[in-house]
Amino acid sequence: MFDDLSHQIQLTIILISTLFACSTSSYWIHWSTVAGIALTTLIIDMMFFQEGTFIYDPDYNHWEDLCEEKDFQIKTD
Repeated sequence: MFDDLSHQIQLTIILISTLFACSTSSYWIHWSTVAGIALTTLIIDMMFFQEGTFIYDPDYNHWEDLCEEKDFQIKTD
């Protein structure tokens, strides 16, 4: 399920910070914040940054029509 290295690192951070949050009495809020941030980044990573979701188009010829100014020919009689 978690094949990517980034997912494994985020899960490790979540588990370790949750362990520290449960074992320390004075700094539990800090470790819970770390676990919450890691969980949020894991969810965002799984939703938006999967392989194949970023479309890279190396053909920039179609952008030339939109971005470049056209040379207008003014007809004079």
